[in-house]
Amino acid sequence: MTPGKADLVISSIAGPTSTTVAASPVTYSITITNTGSGPTGSFSNKIKLPSGIDADLGVVSNLNAGESISLNINITY
Repeated sequence: MTPGKADLVISSIAGPTSTTVAASPVTYSITITNTGSGPTGSFSNKIKLPSGIDADLGVVSNLNAGESISLNINITY
């Protein structure tokens, strides 16, 4: 039987909704969930910072159906 397809969804982004320069750096947690019926295989993750620069969140080797992973990033404003 052929496995189903993966379907990656950003299920949550947690962190401060407002910040001041004095409060830097701040940590955000991005949770990615595979809502599909098959494994993902490896995939890379990036986030666009307020400055317009892409920040690398790393590579996830695999998420099986129904699995989630939380990736954290510290951002200095």
